[in-house]
Amino acid sequence: MSNHSAQYPQGYLDKETFKSFFAVTGGSGNFKYQPGYERIPDNWYKRAIGTEYSIPAFLLDVLEYARQDPRLLSVGGNTGTPNSFTGIDITALTKGVFNGATLAQGNNLQCFIFQLIQAEAPGVLTGLYSDLTKALQPLTESISGALGGLGCPQLMELDESLYEKYPGYKKNPVGL
Repeated sequence: MSNHSAQYPQGYLDKETFKSFFAVTGGSGNFKYQPGYERIPDNWYKRAIGTEYSIPAFLLDVLEYARQDPRLLSVGGNTGTPNSFTGIDITALTKGVFNGATLAQGNNLQCFIFQLIQAEAPGVLTGLYSDLTKALQPLTESISGALGGLGCPQLMELDESLYEKYPGYKKNPVGL
C-alpha cells in the first residue's frame, strides 16, 4: 500500500498519507478517527501494469511484519471492555487443521485465509441477498481458482462457538 511513481518505483508511503486512508488525524498517543472521512489520497498512483500487488506478495508482507511483531497474526477480539483483546486458538477454531506453527509453512497461511473467507462468507452475506448462492458464486469461483494446486489442508468446518465470547459477534441464521 504505497505510492508508486517515477521517483519511487518500488513505492513510498509516509505516515500522514497512511493515516489519510483511514481518516486518522493527530500524532502518536493522540490519534483521532473521523468516521466518514476515509479516502484515497490526492496524487495517489496505482502500480504499473505488470507489477500489481498480488495475494502471494501480500501474504509475504504479512509474514514479514509478523516476524517483526508476532501479535499481528493474533485472531480474536475485545470481550466488551477497553483493552480486553482475547485471542482465538487457531487450532480449536479449525478443529486441528491449522495451528500457529503450521500457518508459517508453505501455502498454509494463504490456504487458511481463503478457506476462512469461504466458510464465513455465507453468514456475512445472509440477509443482504435474496439469492445467496448467486451472490457467493464469484467469490467461490475466485477462491476455488486461487486454492487450486496449492495442496491445502482441507478446512471442513470452523468451531464458531468460540466467537460467542465477543459481544459484537452475531450469527445470521441462514434464511433470514
